[in-house]
Amino acid sequence: MINNRLKIRVLSLFFLAALSISNYAQDDKSKLDKQDKKAYKIEGKADRKFVEQDFDKAMKLYESALKEAKTADFTALLHLKTARLYLTLLDYTQSIPHYEAAMQADESLFTSVDVCNYLDALRYTGEKSIRPILVDKMLDFEQDLLTDNIYHFKQRKVSEEQKYIDTDRFLLKLYGNNEVIDNEDSSVQITYVKSVLKIESSEMIKDILVYDLYGRLVFNKTAIGSTLYSQTVSLSPSTYIVKVQLDNNKTKASKIVAL
Repeated sequence: MINNRLKIRVLSLFFLAALSISNYAQDDKSKLDKQDKKAYKIEGKADRKFVEQDFDKAMKLYESALKEAKTADFTALLHLKTARLYLTLLDYTQSIPHYEAAMQADESLFTSVDVCNYLDALRYTGEKSIRPILVDKMLDFEQDLLTDNIYHFKQRKVSEEQKYIDTDRFLLKLYGNNEVIDNEDSSVQITYVKSVLKIESSEMIKDILVYDLYGRLVFNKTAIGSTLYSQTVSLSPSTYIVKVQLDNNKTKASKIVAL
C-alpha cells in the first residue's frame, strides 16, 4: 500500500511537470488559437483521467487531442507533453515518436532532461534507426550521442551581469543510420601523440584550426597544400577540437586530448 501511494505521488509530480509546458494556454485562454479549442478541451479530459489514474483512457485522449490540434505551436507542446507522460508510464516505445515529432516541430522546447529521457527511451527499446546528434554551433562540431553521450565544453563568462552566454550554443539533430555526419569522414585521420599533430587525408589539406573548450582559436595553419601534415604543436593539458578544411570544401572535426 505504501509503495502504491508513493508511485501515485511520483506520477502526480511528473504530471504537474508535464502540464507546465502548456501554461500559456491554462493561464491565459485568450492566447489559445480558436482552431485549437477542441483539442484543448480533449486535453483537459485527458488530464482529469490521468489524475484519476485511468492511464489507458488518458493516453487515448491525448492521442485524440493531437489529431484535433491545428496550430504548429500547440501541436509541438502537446507532442512533448504526451511523450513525457508515456515515459512516466515507462512506455518507451510510445514516447519516442512523440519526442521526435516535438523535436522536429520546435527543438527549443527540449530541456536537457528531455534529451536524456529521449536517449534512454531509444536505448531501452533497442531503437537503432535514429541517431541523435549533438551539434555545437559555435565550433560547428557534431557528436553521435549513442556512441558517446558525454560532451565536454566550457561556458564563456563575459561579465557579472550577462553571466554565461552559451545558452543557445547547442542543438539536437536526428540522423538515419545511412546518413554520415562530417566527423565520421574516414578519409581524414587526426591524431595527437607526444605533442605531434598528425593529419592524413585522401584529399589535399587546405587549413587546420584548433579550438579549446571555450571555442577560442589556439592554433591555425593555412594554405598547407598536402595530403599529410605532421608538426609539433604545443598545447596545454586539456581537450581540443581540431577542424581540418580540405580543398574540396569538406570539413572534418575531431577531438584530441593533450596530456
